[in-house]
Amino acid sequence: AGVVGTLTPHYCLFGDMINTTARHESTGEAGKIQSSSILYGRLMHFSAHQTQQYKFTPRGLVPMKGKGELFTYWLDEGTDGNKEVNP
Repeated sequence: AGVVGTLTPHYCLFGDMINTTARHESTGEAGKIQSSSILYGRLMHFSAHQTQQYKFTPRGLVPMKGKGELFTYWLDEGTDGNKEVNP
């Protein structure tokens, strides 16, 4: 991230995460949340000591330009134990 331009400076984000996010957006489906296997793993790991917080459906391998095939999941909903999602 940084400021680019001298005539009209803009704050700009760039790098691998931005590219991956753009690929997730372009390969996703309307009304669904696609998540990476890394996010899935972290959410499962950090909620392992409690009850599961989210429900996921494996989407499988998705071809992403410049990335190859990445395994992704659909984030379906929060579980009943997730007070932030289901008050």
